[in-house]
Amino acid sequence: MIEATISADVINSTSLDKDDMLRLNQHLKSFVEILEETYHGCWGRVVRGDGVEVVVPHIRDVMRIAIMLKCHVKAMNVNFGVLHVLGNRRRIPHFGVRVVIGIGDLRINDKEKDIIDGNAIYNSGRMLSRLASKSRGTLILVGGDPKTQETAQALLSLIDVIVMHSTAKQCDIMVKRFLGMSEDEIANQVGITRSAVNTHLRRAGWFAISSTIDFFENVLCR
Repeated sequence: MIEATISADVINSTSLDKDDMLRLNQHLKSFVEILEETYHGCWGRVVRGDGVEVVVPHIRDVMRIAIMLKCHVKAMNVNFGVLHVLGNRRRIPHFGVRVVIGIGDLRINDKEKDIIDGNAIYNSGRMLSRLASKSRGTLILVGGDPKTQETAQALLSLIDVIVMHSTAKQCDIMVKRFLGMSEDEIANQVGITRSAVNTHLRRAGWFAISSTIDFFENVLCR
C-alpha cells in the first residue's frame, strides 16, 4: 500500500541552551500528539531529541502536515546559548527545520511496536541524511509518480520561501488555521483582534499557502 512519511530535523539545535533544548523536545512531542488527535491513522515519534518521523496513511494529507510542522517549529521562540563569531560580528544561528516527504510502500507500520519500515521511510530518511547540515530552508518530496513529484516539489519550494520569511507569531497563527480554528477563535485564544489575525495571515502568505495545499490535495492527489 502506497503511503507517505515525513522525516525532519531541527537546524542548529546544538546552539540551543539546555532549557530551550528541553522545550524543543516537548514542542516536537506536542506536534506529534496534535497529529495523532487530528488525522486518523497518523502517528509519529521524536528521534534524537531534535528530529521527527511521521507516518501519514493518506498521501493527500502529507503536504498540509509537512508545512504545519515547519510552522510549528518556527512558532517556538528560543534563546541561543551559543553565538557564532564572524570577524568582529556575532551572528545568531538560523533556527528552522528541514522536512522531507517520502512516498512509497510501507512494509511495516506498527505504532505499538514503534516500527516503521519500507520505501516511504527510506525515501524520506535517506534524503534527509544527504542534505547539507547548513540547508536552512528545505521542504522536499521524494518518490511517487514522477510528474506529480515534479509539480509538488515546485509548489513546496515556493511555500518554503514564504514560511522562511514568516515571523514566529505568524507561524503560530497559521498552525491554528491548519487545525481548523476560525479567525475569531484564534483572536480569542491569542488575545488580539480578529483584524490583527487577518493581517498576520495576509502578511504571512497564508492565503497562497492554503490555495496551494488545496491544489495538491484536490488535483495532484485525485
